[in-house]
Amino acid sequence: MKPQNLQQLLKVMEDMADLEMALADLYQTCSDTFPDDTHFWTAIKRQEEGHADSLRKIAALVAANPQEFAIDRTFNPAAIKTIKNGVMVHIDALKRAEISRAKMMTIARDIEGSLIEANYSKLVKTNNVQFMDVISRIDNETTAHKNLMIKKIASIEVR
Repeated sequence: MKPQNLQQLLKVMEDMADLEMALADLYQTCSDTFPDDTHFWTAIKRQEEGHADSLRKIAALVAANPQEFAIDRTFNPAAIKTIKNGVMVHIDALKRAEISRAKMMTIARDIEGSLIEANYSKLVKTNNVQFMDVISRIDNETTAHKNLMIKKIASIEVR
């Protein structure tokens, strides 16, 4: 991989990790705002923190072994920033009590869905098993988050 491409890739991966931490902050704010769901939000928050940590570790793996990786799909840093900015807006709105519990579940479902669409596994081409395992876990957990949100929304609507 060319040094310029490597630096761009590492920057995108750091931006992705920052987005995961913003999500962790969002879910912590949800936990604080909706105490009846604190266990739900806290569990997802911890996984988002794990995703950020994992992204930073695999970025270090890519930096140490760039010959094992090739750019697969270009990620738009502006798109990542847009999602992160939206997350920050939601945090502020939650703190001002402007978002209902049901609406927050829908917002969270849509955010998790957008991350699934981002398809982190298409970031690079590689046969590196460690990289593929980490990305697969993040993708699976993100899909599980979206599915949990869908179930939670249905349970709120039934009441």
